[in-house]
Amino acid sequence: MLTLPASCMIAGNYFSEKISSLPNPKKIFSNKINSFYALTLLIILISFFLMLEFHMLSLIYNINPQHRFEKVSPVVTYIKEHSSRDDFILSDYGEYTYLAQRKQLLGYMWGYRDVFTSKDLISNLGESSLIVVTYPDTYPPGFIDYLEREYDFVEFEGGIRVFQKQVH
Repeated sequence: MLTLPASCMIAGNYFSEKISSLPNPKKIFSNKINSFYALTLLIILISFFLMLEFHMLSLIYNINPQHRFEKVSPVVTYIKEHSSRDDFILSDYGEYTYLAQRKQLLGYMWGYRDVFTSKDLISNLGESSLIVVTYPDTYPPGFIDYLEREYDFVEFEGGIRVFQKQVH
């Protein structure tokens, strides 16, 4: 919490030197101390309004970390019950494997959908006991279709699905 005021003071000092060195600064910036305080206040106000805006957006769009954990918690429990600590889990978000204390297959994350192809992921699934799909578009095209054909799945709140190899 103290990093914001400290960074404002550093930024204010830096910019006060720049403004004071202008050929004809306005009267409010006639000395370094006035300009330092004015810029520090400006940065604090901007930061305050950004935090206020984030808070308002979180109320409007129901962005609540507690709400997010409520969705993740049952999935983590399922992973713990249906895999061992030595198992690899393919997951589009690392929080599942981290909280379940399991190994993440390939270090895969949602941002890697353009790095890995469906074939890359399918060829490595032999090591994975479970596959977690938070959002289908976090995996490469064709991968979810393959999972739906070859794997059973359990669906949780919010459409989160955990796939497990079909038992024949």
